[in-house]
Amino acid sequence: MLVAHRSRRVGAAAGDPWLIRRITRADSTSEAEVALSETYSALTVRGPSTDRRFRMRLESVALPQLVISDLELATAFVYGGHHPWFALCLPGQGEVRVKSNNGAGVIAGGYGAIVPPDDLVTADYRSEYGRVKIVMIEKSGLEDELAVMLGRGLDRPLRFDLQIDLATSGAALRRSLSILTSELEEPEGPLVTPQIAARLGRVLMASVLVSCRHNYSEELAAPAGSRHPRAIREALAAIEDDPTGLGSVSQIAKVSGLSVRALEEGFQRHVGVSPMRHLRRTRLARAHAALLAADAEQTTATAVAHAWGFLNYGRFAAEYRKRYGRSPSETLTAGELGEVIGGASSTRP
Repeated sequence: MLVAHRSRRVGAAAGDPWLIRRITRADSTSEAEVALSETYSALTVRGPSTDRRFRMRLESVALPQLVISDLELATAFVYGGHHPWFALCLPGQGEVRVKSNNGAGVIAGGYGAIVPPDDLVTADYRSEYGRVKIVMIEKSGLEDELAVMLGRGLDRPLRFDLQIDLATSGAALRRSLSILTSELEEPEGPLVTPQIAARLGRVLMASVLVSCRHNYSEELAAPAGSRHPRAIREALAAIEDDPTGLGSVSQIAKVSGLSVRALEEGFQRHVGVSPMRHLRRTRLARAHAALLAADAEQTTATAVAHAWGFLNYGRFAAEYRKRYGRSPSETLTAGELGEVIGGASSTRP
C-alpha cells in the first residue's frame, strides 16, 4: 500500500493557504521511512521481526520556526543522524527509549526528551501502540530567543539535558503547547496570520528555555538586574521593542541615558558586543522570522531585508547565510515543511 497523504488547511480555508495540516498513514516500514524523512530529516525505520502488523500515522503542521506533530507508531526502531532542529518529544501512550551522543532517556509517563540537533539519534518504540507529540524547533530560532532573554549573544552552543522530568518542569511547557495547538483548531483564530503565529511560536520557545534544563539555565534564572545594569537593560529593551526605529549608537545612548562611550563600554562588558552589532543581530533574527512567515508570491527577500533596515542586500544575504545556513530567498520559498527542515540540514555551513 502506498503512503496516503491528506492535507487540509488549518483555520479559515480561503484565508491561510500557508498553514497546512498533513496527515500520513503507512502500513510498511519503507512507507513510514519516506513519510518520517519528509517531515523530520533522513531516517531509517526497522519493524519488529515478528509477523505483527506494522502501522504508522503522522499528523503535522508547520509554523514559522516550528513543526508540531503527532506520531503514532507500532513497535519499531528508528534511527538517523544530523537532525538540523531540536526535537521536543512528549509522551502520549506507550514507551519510547531514545539515545543520542548526549545520553539516553525515556519518553513515557512523566518523562519527555529533547533530542539535540546534529547528533546521531536512535528511538526504540517498544509498545504495540505508541504515540508521541514531537515539536521540531529551529535551532537558530531557539538560539535567537535565548539571546533575547539573556540580553546578550551566546558564547557557546545551546545544549539541553536529554531527559525532561515533566513533574517538575512540564506544567508551563504543556500549557504553552496546549494554547498553540488549540488555536490551530480555531477557524478565525490568530494563527491565520503568519506574523501572529510566529509570535505565539516564540512563546513556546521561551517556555522550552525556561522549563527544560540546559547549559544557560542558571544564567537565565538569575534576576535581570544581576545580569545587566539598569541603563543597559533599558537599551536592550529599546532595541528589542523597536529595532528599526533606532539607527545609530547615539540614539540608543539617548534611550539609555548614557554617553556613547559609556554605552559602548557597558555593552562590551555586559553583552559582549557593541550596541550596533547587537542591533544588527536583532534585526537579522526578525528578518529571518519574517521570511519564514512571508508569502513568496506577495513579497521578495529584498523587500523583507529593507523592511528590517538592511539596505545593502548583498551584505545582508551574506550575513544571513552565515547565521542560518541558507540564502534569504531559499527561506522565503521553502514552503513545504519537509523543505524547511531538510533545507536547513543540507545547506548548513
